[in-house]
Amino acid sequence: MLLNRAVWLGVGFGLLALCYARFRFSSFASEKVSKKSRRVAAAAPAIEVPVAPVGAGLRLPRVTQIFSNAMSISQWWSLTKLEFRGIVRSRYFAAIAGAGVILLFATASEVGKTFDTPTYPVTNVVLQFAQGTFGLFFLAIIIFYSGELVWRERQAGVAQIADAVPVPSWVPFLSKLAALILVQGVLLAVIMVCGLVVQTVKGYHHYEIGLYLETLFLYQWPTLALTCVLAMVTQVVVNNKYLGFFVMVAYYVANLFRGQLGLTHRLLSYGGGNSPGQYSAMNGFGHFLPAFWWSKLLWLGVALLLGLLANLLWVRGTDTTGRLAEARRRWGSGSSAALVLGLLVSLGAGGFIFYNTNV
Repeated sequence: MLLNRAVWLGVGFGLLALCYARFRFSSFASEKVSKKSRRVAAAAPAIEVPVAPVGAGLRLPRVTQIFSNAMSISQWWSLTKLEFRGIVRSRYFAAIAGAGVILLFATASEVGKTFDTPTYPVTNVVLQFAQGTFGLFFLAIIIFYSGELVWRERQAGVAQIADAVPVPSWVPFLSKLAALILVQGVLLAVIMVCGLVVQTVKGYHHYEIGLYLETLFLYQWPTLALTCVLAMVTQVVVNNKYLGFFVMVAYYVANLFRGQLGLTHRLLSYGGGNSPGQYSAMNGFGHFLPAFWWSKLLWLGVALLLGLLANLLWVRGTDTTGRLAEARRRWGSGSSAALVLGLLVSLGAGGFIFYNTNV
C-alpha cells in the first residue's frame, strides 16, 4: 500500500509541476496567434482606401428595416444554432461528457447482476443503470454552461455591443436556454449509444429501441429541460456567476435529503422526476403515466413563470442596479399573457394533483 501511495504521489507531483510550468494568467477564451500569422500580417502591404473629394455626395444603399415577430423568431433560431455549436465544440463539454462515458463503461460490469445473480441486461435495466451513472454529469453540464451562456458576452467584453442590437430581450435568453436544452438531447443520444454497446458486448441483442427513445427523450428530456430553466433563471436573478453555481449545487444537495426532511409530496419535487415509475415488461409504466404527465404540466406552468421573470430581469447595458424599474418598463401585453397562462396551468394542475393526492 505504501508503495502504491508513493508511486501515485509522485505522479501527482509531476502533474502539478507540469501545470505550474505551463500556467499563464491569460484568459482561457483568448486565441493564441502563431508567430507565422504575425509575420504574415506584418508583411502584408497596407491597403489604401480611396477618399471621396470634399463636397462629393456619398451614396448609401437604402435598407429596409424589419421589426416583426417573424424576424425575431428567425433571429432566435439563428442564435440558438450559434450557441449550440459553441457548447458542443467546447473542450469542457467534451471533457465532462467524456468522463461520464468512461465512468459508464468502467462500471458496466455491474449490469446484468442482481445480488450477484447473473441476469439478462434487458433495456430497462440498462437504462436505469445509465441514467443513474450519468445523472451527475447532466447536472454538471447544466450548472456550468448556464453560467457560461449568461455571462459569456460580459466576460468577453462585448456585452455593450450585443445589448445595443435591436432585438427583444427574450431572443438572447430563449436562444441560450434552447441551446442548453438541445445539448441535453445530444447527451441522451450518447447514453442510448452507450447502452446499445453495453448490451452488444454482453451478448444481448433484444435492444428495444422504442423503449430507449420513449424513456430518454419522452420522459427524461422534459425533466432535464425544466432543470435548464431553473439554472438559467438562477443565473439571471442572482446576477453573479459563481453565486449562481453555489445556489444550484445547494439545490441539488437539498433535493438529495428531501425524503429525510419529510418533503416527499409530489408538489414539492421540482420537475417531477426522470421516470414515471417502475417499468414492467408486461404493461410498461402502466398507471404511473397519468400522474407523471400531470406533474410535468404543473412544472411547465412554473417554468413559464420563471422564464417570464428572467426575461424581465435580463441584464442589458452597464447599469444593473435599476433592474426592477427596467422590468416595469418591459412589461407589456405579452408579459401579461404569459403570467395568466403560467398561473392557470400551474395552479390548475397543482390543484388537480393536490385533490387526487390528499383529498
